[in-house]
Formats: sequence, structure tokens, C-alpha cells
Amino acid sequence: MYEKVPVFIAEIAPKELRGALTALNQFMICGAVSVSFVIGNVLPWRTLALIGLIPTGVLLLGLFIIPESPRWLAKRGRGKEFEAALRTLRGKDADISQEADEIQDYITSLEQLPKPKLLELFQTRYLRSVTIGIGLMVCQQFGGINGICFYLSSIFELAGFSAFAGTVIYACLQIVITGLGAALIDKAGRKPLLLVYIGSFSLGMGAVPWVVMSEIFPINIKGLAGSVATLVNWFGAWLCSYTFNFLMSWSSYGTFIVYAAINAVAIVFIIVVVPETKGKSLEELQASINA
Repeated sequence: MYEKVPVFIAEIAPKELRGALTALNQFMICGAVSVSFVIGNVLPWRTLALIGLIPTGVLLLGLFIIPESPRWLAKRGRGKEFEAALRTLRGKDADISQEADEIQDYITSLEQLPKPKLLELFQTRYLRSVTIGIGLMVCQQFGGINGICFYLSSIFELAGFSAFAGTVIYACLQIVITGLGAALIDKAGRKPLLLVYIGSFSLGMGAVPWVVMSEIFPINIKGLAGSVATLVNWFGAWLCSYTFNFLMSWSSYGTFIVYAAINAVAIVFIIVVVPETKGKSLEELQASINA
């Protein structure tokens, strides 16, 4: 489900708010993680796990009342429901004719293409969007964020700083900076925020890859390609957290030099490969990327 949320938000949001609304999902995740950092210092882990069931229950109930994606309805040929859903999302007095025509035209062109299988994602027509989506996930995770996050207390102790104070400060800063990123993303654009990773993971690389991933895949491959990108993301998260202690045992300085080198490569990748997606409809964007 994790990879479906930014995709769904991108499909229902107007283009001028798409970045902020998609980044808001990551802000909520960072907020929850930060709250867990704080209350985890004073509560036993079993109590913390039980508290986590509360938002899960709210989410489950919410699934019964959220609207369906207009683009998904259009892809299924459910024209009346498509227009009704789009009108509900844009407001009853909004003129949806141009947006509806763009979506329908794009869906019609995609229907002429066969539904791709896994290996077909790497065909020429999809290669650039898949490279961007997977590449950003690799850059996000192999830059070392999960190793640092999971072993934050140990890192503060090694640095001679209070683990309790350090985790609380980290949690507070993460909420503030991720919120700042969500506020700026539709004004500054995606690429500038991605390129400030060295200053703050939460501002750029934490949220923006999920925003870009939700925007770049054509609707006929969005589910499969999004799942592959998310699989790469979680594999990277596991590998980074698994190897962190081994790297630190080898050399604490060397560990952060390795992460710095990966982040330098990520900056080059973003400059050269990743397009700016701000202010474009999903149909315009996907057509230009996959042309």
C-alpha cells in the first residue's frame, strides 16, 4: 500500500497542488516517526506498538470514504463515474472540460499499447521513466539515511552527545524541515529540493522521490513500475541498515565518506537525468518523458 498512496494523490490532485499534496504524505510519515522517537524514550516498546494500532484503524475506516481516482475510472471505461469523480474533486462550479479531455485523450492513446510485463518495463518507450523512478530510490536509500536513523542513539553517544536530547532534537527538526519542503515544492520545483540533500534529507530526498515517482509513470505501467521502485527502496533500506554496523566497525570516518560519495553521484544523476515536473499535467509530463 505504501507506494500506492503518492500515486493516488498525484492522480486526484490538480497540477498546481500535486507536489505539495504528495509531499504531505511523506510529511505525515516523518511526523509519525518523529513522534515515535520522542515517546519511545519514555514508553516501553509494547505500549508504543499498541498505540500504533490507532492510526492504522483510522486509515482503514478512511478507505471506505475516499473518492476513486478519475484517471483509473477513465482507464476502466467508466465515463460517467469518471466525470462525476473529477467534478467532486475540483468543485461543482469548476470547469473540468479541458482536464477531462486531456485525460481521456491520453487514456485512449495508452489503450493502444499492450499491458507490459515486468521485463517489458525496460523497453525503450518506458526506459527513461523507470530509470528516473528506480534511480531516485537508489539515491535515497544508499545515501545512508536508514543507517543513521536506526542507529541515531548510538551515533550521538559516540559523538559524546546525549542520546535522549539528540533524538528529540532530530525528531523536531525532521517535522519542521519536511513541512517546509511540502510548502516549497510547488514553488521551488522538484529538482532544487532534491539537490539540497546534503543540507537536509527531510527537505528534499526524503519526500521528493515519492512525488516524482507518482508523476512520471504512464498509467498503464504505474502499478507495476511503482511496485518495482518501492521494492528497490525497501531493499535499499534493509541493506543500508544491515550493513551500517559492519561499516562502522570497519571505519566510522570511512562509512560517512562512502555515503558522501554516493550522495555526490546522486546530485549528478538528478542534474543530468531527472526532469522538472512542476506545473505540468500528468499527461503532458508522461508524454514528454516517454516520447
